[in-house]
Amino acid sequence: MSDHRVSIAAATLCLLAASLGCSSPANEISPRPTAPDRTAAWLPEAEADSRANLEDRCDQHAPLALVWTKHPDYVACTERTERAVQEEWARLTGDAVARCVASDGRAGCCFSRRTQDALFHAQLETCNRECASRVKGTVEVAPVCNSSIVTPADTSRFHTAPVEATVARCGNSDIDAYEECSSMPSLVERLTCVTSCSRLAVRARFVEAAKVCATAASSGGPVKCTLREDDVRLGAKIADCEELCRVYVRSPPPP
Repeated sequence: MSDHRVSIAAATLCLLAASLGCSSPANEISPRPTAPDRTAAWLPEAEADSRANLEDRCDQHAPLALVWTKHPDYVACTERTERAVQEEWARLTGDAVARCVASDGRAGCCFSRRTQDALFHAQLETCNRECASRVKGTVEVAPVCNSSIVTPADTSRFHTAPVEATVARCGNSDIDAYEECSSMPSLVERLTCVTSCSRLAVRARFVEAAKVCATAASSGGPVKCTLREDDVRLGAKIADCEELCRVYVRSPPPP
């Protein structure tokens, strides 16, 4: 596999396998030898959006050609948004601690705005610890806390017409997603294409494996699915395949 395909494959694993916890694809395009344009109009917009939503939103505002690359403008954006998010979490946590201390710990730590991920739980632990140290007692779980929950960014802007046209051809289990998506005009479009295409191809192979299993089981063989290692790594589960196999044994799918 070429270096380019290895890079795209690694990034695809990152995007498909949530358990890896990757925040952005690795091995991005090399930076151009130019200084960042810190006056770009989309930079302050990305910073404000990131602060409001407690996550990096550069990919929602940068030109698609720059998204997830090491271009100086994109790097400058992620540096700004990282600081903005850290500052906002510090402010929200400080406010929650102050309210908790004011109630002598009885109101618990209630954040006015938060996410639903591990980062929030880390901030909550910080608040509980800080409040407990100040009130010299136990901090109660917040009885009523109407936090505003921020939602993850919408990735629909990455599903451009070229991406959707290519993905429409990806329902074939034998398709090469990397080859199919190689002509996308930007890194983010290639990764989006490969991710979507791979997901469809994995699903097609998963269903195909369940059908093969059902054919064997209907003839007296064991209920046993065989999946590719790559597909398992991308989230396909043998137990789920074998459950579908049992469904197909009871009610054969159309040919």
